[in-house]
Amino acid sequence: MKRMGLMGLIGLIAAAVIMGLSGVGCDTVTDSSGVITMDPPLVTVTGRFALVMQVIDTNGTLYLPLKWSVSDASLGSVTGQGGLTALYQSNDGVGINTVTVRDQADAEGFGVINHVSVDGLTVTPDSALLRGTGALVQFTVSSDPGVALPLVWSNSNPGLGSFATVGGYGAVYMSAGQPGLDIITVSDQLGAQGTAIVQHM
Repeated sequence: MKRMGLMGLIGLIAAAVIMGLSGVGCDTVTDSSGVITMDPPLVTVTGRFALVMQVIDTNGTLYLPLKWSVSDASLGSVTGQGGLTALYQSNDGVGINTVTVRDQADAEGFGVINHVSVDGLTVTPDSALLRGTGALVQFTVSSDPGVALPLVWSNSNPGLGSFATVGGYGAVYMSAGQPGLDIITVSDQLGAQGTAIVQHM
C-alpha cells in the first residue's frame, strides 16, 4: 500500500463522501457469511491526513445505515459517513488503528490503518497479502547513512509467520499458513522504528 498524502486531497475526498451520501439505498451487498469487504483493507500513513473508506461489492444485501467505529480514537476517527462511504481523519500519533463497519443486521468488516512516524524507518512494502504455507515477502528498509545497523526485526504474532532470513537492510518473512493479521516492526540501534502489515488469507 502507498502512503496516503496531505490535506491537499481534502476537496476530492469531500466530494467522494458527498457521492456516498447521495447514493444511500437499501440494496447494497455483503457475502453469504455476513462479512463486509472494505476498501482499502490495509493502508500505511504518515502524519495528518484524510482518507475515504468504502464498502465494495460482494454477494448479498446490506441493511443501511452502516455504523463505523475505530479501535483507537487517539490515532484517528471517522468524521463523516453516508451510504457505503466514510471519511477517516488521522492525528499525529503512531500505532495501529482498526476501522470497523457494521450494518443493521450486524454484518461486519474491518480496515487497518498503520500510522507511522515521519522520522521513523521506511519499510517497503508497507503492507503485504500472503496466501498459504510458505508464502514469502521481502521487506527492505531504505538505505540511509542515518540508519544504525544491525536492524532488529520482530512480528506481533509468531503463530502466523516468521523471518526466514535477516541481514543488512532487509528481511524475508514466511507465512505459516494460518489466517490473521501480523504487524512487522523493525528497529535500528538508535531506536528508530518502522512498521508494516501482513494480512494472511
